[in-house]
Amino acid sequence: GEIYPAYIDFNFFSSSAITFFAYTCHAQLMPIYSELVQPNYKRIKKVVWRSLMLDMIFYLLIGCAGYFS
Repeated sequence: GEIYPAYIDFNFFSSSAITFFAYTCHAQLMPIYSELVQPNYKRIKKVVWRSLMLDMIFYLLIGCAGYFS
């Protein structure tokens, strides 16, 4: 077979949703930080860790659903 440096097809738009979701996840960091009762490094680290774990769970569920369907 041939090797392509890039392959763009109609699935490009559905796969770009990951990029857009990741951007919106990180764009809300400062508003969340300003809403904390006692904003400090330990608390924002906990908020970021929990949100990343929740995102990972959703990505795994969506990926497994797509794989098994």
